[in-house]
Amino acid sequence: MVAVTNFRMLITEFLYNNFPITVDSTNKCNNSRKKKNKIRSAMMQNKYQILVMNGNPKSFMPFLKHTDYMVSFFSELQELIYQIQNRNYDLVIIDSDSLHNDGLNLLTDIKNIMPTLPVVVISSNCNVSDAVEYIKAGACDFVEKPFKIKKLLLSVENSLRGFQVTKTCNENILKKLTQSELRIIKLILEGKSNKEAAHILNRSERTIEDHRSNIMKKLQVDNIVELVKKGIALGLTSL
Repeated sequence: MVAVTNFRMLITEFLYNNFPITVDSTNKCNNSRKKKNKIRSAMMQNKYQILVMNGNPKSFMPFLKHTDYMVSFFSELQELIYQIQNRNYDLVIIDSDSLHNDGLNLLTDIKNIMPTLPVVVISSNCNVSDAVEYIKAGACDFVEKPFKIKKLLLSVENSLRGFQVTKTCNENILKKLTQSELRIIKLILEGKSNKEAAHILNRSERTIEDHRSNIMKKLQVDNIVELVKKGIALGLTSL
């Protein structure tokens, strides 16, 4: 089951009420507050795609009312995994209660598929050890139910901001690579040898070796294992 709704106005209202712009006697905004508001303004202009693993979308209606982010609900694990593999989502919310507290395995699966995708976990069965395990497995935050709307809003906002920073950094790194180098690193991540890559691209094996050496220098890695990890982190492959 899929339900799509908006996610913007509620966050805008929350930020307006809780983070007013401070103006001094010379009518100049405080630099740090001004910077934060610029970040929030940029975030509001993007309709982020948020995926929620939950068997009861109605429980989220108070949270999602009058919003402008696109939120999709899924109750089937296989469908959720398929969506992550085939669509570009910006954040996932896991309601571990809907998984009989087996959200840790789902989180691990998500991180194996898309390591940079931010995940927020919510649960009514909250204890320190569970929270630690989720954070260690890659969750951005762990929110206890019943949650306050402001708490979950802030968690989502912070997670998306971190994701945006990471995305920008990755884009800057990828800009350093030529189209030929991008094709070669993707073949490497598929497990192709230099000889196989040379055959596929109709290049000499020596040319492939030179390209791979340049790729490793640009990505600041020393060996093939680090290269593979970096490539996955940059979203050049899905495992």
